Amino acid sequence: MAALLSGLVIAFTGWTPIDPLLSLGISGLIVLSSLRLLREALHGLMEGTPFNLAPEEVGRALATVPGVASVHDLHIWSIASEQTLLSAHLVVRDLRQWETVLEACHTLLTERFGIQHATLQPEPETRTVRWLKA
Repeated sequence: MAALLSGLVIAFTGWTPIDPLLSLGISGLIVLSSLRLLREALHGLMEGTPFNLAPEEVGRALATVPGVASVHDLHIWSIASEQTLLSAHLVVRDLRQWETVLEACHTLLTERFGIQHATLQPEPETRTVRWLKA
């Protein structure tokens, strides 16, 4: 389209600088439109947290699951635009209820945040140090 426009301007006016000016304008539009795509691609390559997820919000939501006392070491990253991964340590009030807690957490992550793959590590609410004796 720019070539047609510049051809018409040159044919009717003889003003030849229109051709490189329109070329620069089109090049500028291409660069501006590709910056967003470049930013998203670099973010994905660096396995950054998806732009639509706030780790603090995900952590607070996990902490509301019955049986979860707290959440720490929460990491969320993306390896493709459609695949979000999560890993976290969950301090659990009763480790005997881990299967129920795990299922509730996976349901929450899938339905509310669209996270299909999560690695969750349970930790007891009270840790006791056991000394080994030789």
